Amino acid sequence: MTTGDAGVTRRTAWRKLAAFADRANLTGRLTPTGNLILMYHSVGHAYGNPDGPITSRRLRDDLAYFDDRFRFVDLPDVLEAGDEPRLAVTFDDGYHDFCTDALPVLESLDVPATLFVIADLLNDDSPEPGQVSLDASSEEMLNADDVHELVDHELVTIGNHTATHPDLPSLDTESLREEVWGAQRALERRYGVTIDRFCYPGGKHDERARQLVAETHDVAVGVSMGFVHPPIDVRDAVTLPRVDGANPKPVVRWEGSRLGDLSTRAFRGAKDLFEAAYR
Repeated sequence: MTTGDAGVTRRTAWRKLAAFADRANLTGRLTPTGNLILMYHSVGHAYGNPDGPITSRRLRDDLAYFDDRFRFVDLPDVLEAGDEPRLAVTFDDGYHDFCTDALPVLESLDVPATLFVIADLLNDDSPEPGQVSLDASSEEMLNADDVHELVDHELVTIGNHTATHPDLPSLDTESLREEVWGAQRALERRYGVTIDRFCYPGGKHDERARQLVAETHDVAVGVSMGFVHPPIDVRDAVTLPRVDGANPKPVVRWEGSRLGDLSTRAFRGAKDLFEAAYR
């Protein structure tokens, strides 16, 4: 069995477990003991959603479900423990449907969100074809004027998602600095706000990227699955896990439950053993 086959096997088993937990109503049995970050991409289209489009109705259902279990907070607040579990909502890439499909849902439920944007897509001149590694066309992305309006929105905070959305570990030191620090500086100059939160494209990072992000930002997120368990070490604050809202609803609810969190840790340990056996 190859590593790829092992990954498919694990994913299938995980989804079956989540479906069983949903049918048996196990997801709400125990109060979560950690904080959670939800990750979304496009709402209304398939961009960033491998299983198909996430609709505004689905987003509303997710948030309404978790509203009974968590207190919605701004992203940095998940680094601290409170009287009740905390949940932050994030959106990656900066698709235009954030304004048309996601924001009305956030407003109706009074839920704050961090929107991670790609700096070069907001320049006066559009990037050259292929410069930004996204499937969406420029018309599907937020433009500079859209972000100007969002900067002033009480529920939205803009975050840095690099200059061109590259594979950070593959870059030389100078290019890495421009993608992280250069993009941060460009966003701050353009919009007159502090950009202190970061999102790794594709969740990929290495020690150089983590160190640079830690030097320039207060908090950063990846795509690894799991809960945030305060107190958080400074180094861990720049590699926070998230639950992917693009997954089927039972999976999102399972991964956002206490039992799901315990199972995630067990699965992660089994994954390491499984991959070691097939190296």
